[in-house]
Amino acid sequence: MEARELNEGEAGARRQRPWSGHLNSARTRMLVGGAIFFGILVTTIAVGVMQTAEIIDKRRGPAPPGPEDWMIVVDVAHVPSEIDHIFSFTAAPMSQTNCGWWDNRSRRAELFKPMAWEPQPPYEYIPHVIAFDDVPPDAVEPADLEKLDQYEEEGLVGLVFFAGEFFGGGGRFASWSESPIADLIPVDMVQKEPVTGIEARMRIEDRKFSPFEGFDFSTFRIHMINKVTPKPGAKVAASVKLAGETYPLLVWWEVNGARIVVWAGSYDDIYDWKTDEFWRSQGNEGYGRAGGPYFARKIVYFAAKRRADEQPVT
Repeated sequence: MEARELNEGEAGARRQRPWSGHLNSARTRMLVGGAIFFGILVTTIAVGVMQTAEIIDKRRGPAPPGPEDWMIVVDVAHVPSEIDHIFSFTAAPMSQTNCGWWDNRSRRAELFKPMAWEPQPPYEYIPHVIAFDDVPPDAVEPADLEKLDQYEEEGLVGLVFFAGEFFGGGGRFASWSESPIADLIPVDMVQKEPVTGIEARMRIEDRKFSPFEGFDFSTFRIHMINKVTPKPGAKVAASVKLAGETYPLLVWWEVNGARIVVWAGSYDDIYDWKTDEFWRSQGNEGYGRAGGPYFARKIVYFAAKRRADEQPVT
């Protein structure tokens, strides 16, 4: 009944001003329709943004502006180290914290103390990945290792170990196999002291391991390796043959969905391989897509489950 009365009213208006009334009515309908359309569009975008922020991570909080696959990375390295260079002119948006460790000092690294981006309460500073370059567990605050163990129960943090000299401990330092997160490490130590002064080839065991894609490792050489054995369920992606025996070089597994990777050799062997190609590939949106540093970065990205294809941000 109301609709009929409105229609009759509109008809009367048309009889009074047949041409201008038609234009005004059509224009009004277009304006109202457009307002409704854009209102729905804006509401949909707002809801989508809120849902995306919630999906990104309920513990870390919403990501800052930019692509959703941004990354929080912490690296702990025996000084001096070149590990921070693997993120030079990287394509992905990220927050990086560098923690240096000296074996002759008592200072220990804090894994969950942000130095750059920090989420607002009640969210937590939880890295997507932590990379350790040639450090023992003694390099990290014990409370942080215990907190890391708790986070791994929820699969929140990827881990990368570039073994080096101190991975197996020795002297006054403990081995990672004796640390509070020993159960997370996909390898057991065969001996604490690494083998140095060698010239060995890297043998690819798993050609489908994504960080290997796009590389020709025929000139890659290993000069240091820790003798380890993979734990049951761990995956060996690369190995080294030494004195007739084969030892795992790159081993990984997933714990509650978090990827944990061990490079049983030295990070220096990776960084020193074709480093000049890494720096030369900066131009033309190269983002350092060549050489050893890029290979190391792909390992870290793999553990973080972030941007494996390394496409430029648009």
